Amino acid sequence: MNTQKQLSKPIYVIVREDNETKEIEILSLLRAKETLSNYWKSKDIEKMLDKGQELYTSYATYSKQIMGFYKEPIIIS
Repeated sequence: MNTQKQLSKPIYVIVREDNETKEIEILSLLRAKETLSNYWKSKDIEKMLDKGQELYTSYATYSKQIMGFYKEPIIIS
């Protein structure tokens, strides 16, 4: 007997907020790493963002946030 359940999974984005204008930009993790690697060790950036830590530069703040949720079907046999 197969049954199917829907599980909600979060969709994460990297948010960059300009310190001066307060404009917000959504970035891919790759782009955020490229930008932040001038300030932090590249290997540590994703770990810090995953822990919920905000990363600061002289011009912006970066954070990982949930943008929404999607449902992923799970088949249980």
